[in-house]
Amino acid sequence: MKQTLKLSLAVTVLLASGAYAHAAGDEAPETGRWVTENGNLEVEIAACGESYCGIVTQVLANNAMIGLGGEKVPVDPNAPSPVGKKILFDLLPMTSGGWQGRIYNRSSNKTYNSQLVAQGQGRLQVRIYEDDPAKGVIQVWRRRGLAAQ
Repeated sequence: MKQTLKLSLAVTVLLASGAYAHAAGDEAPETGRWVTENGNLEVEIAACGESYCGIVTQVLANNAMIGLGGEKVPVDPNAPSPVGKKILFDLLPMTSGGWQGRIYNRSSNKTYNSQLVAQGQGRLQVRIYEDDPAKGVIQVWRRRGLAAQ
């Protein structure tokens, strides 16, 4: 009886901490194919060794992007195709849920910190920042195949 209670308590702690949701073989809600907020890219988020990453699978448009300062940054139409490029990398689970890692911005050719959190209804909140998450920008990506809502 004590063994069953200890095992039950251990499972409850694991589920509450979110560790179980990111165990090997389980899919995190952030995995799958996503369309960036501006509709330019389809990105597939999946396990990449010990962490998760996001690779561009398709270019959908060349709309202007929004910089960290809120300014619109045009996409260079002569830039090489980003298909196959890893733009999200070193994504590791956060204790509060979601993932934290790095994101590459092709318009500025810079890499920033990022946090990704599934929001339900086919939405993924992507926070992009330099040093302080509170001073970054938030994008909402939508799951590929779901209509924009």
